[in-house]
Amino acid sequence: MMDYKVAAKRYTIFTIVIIAVFLILAFILSNSPLFLGIVFGASFSLINLINTYLQVKRIGEVFDGKKRPSLVIFGTLTRIIAAVLAVTIAMRFPEYLQIEGVIIGLAITYFIILIEPMFHIKHLNR
Repeated sequence: MMDYKVAAKRYTIFTIVIIAVFLILAFILSNSPLFLGIVFGASFSLINLINTYLQVKRIGEVFDGKKRPSLVIFGTLTRIIAAVLAVTIAMRFPEYLQIEGVIIGLAITYFIILIEPMFHIKHLNR
């Protein structure tokens, strides 16, 4: 199993757990539009993470000689469109989704990607 595949799987699991926690909070607490916005944004963030993984996998296959090179910009463009779509939907339905929550949710996987390696620093010294 390749290194980026393990990392993507780990990040996916962390994101799904965070989505579940905020979904539970949305049903328990009174400020549900904020938490539903976070869940909604994190769901789009998860889609962007999977898109990024597939893009990295494709680039790896190109370098291994298994596939021909293609335009990589479509992966980036798809992630931008997904984020804009999430914010647009939140703006259309403010009674259900708070825009601040959607923006926080969109940043969740990027936050996980930045923070999670700190827990593996002690393994680097070996």
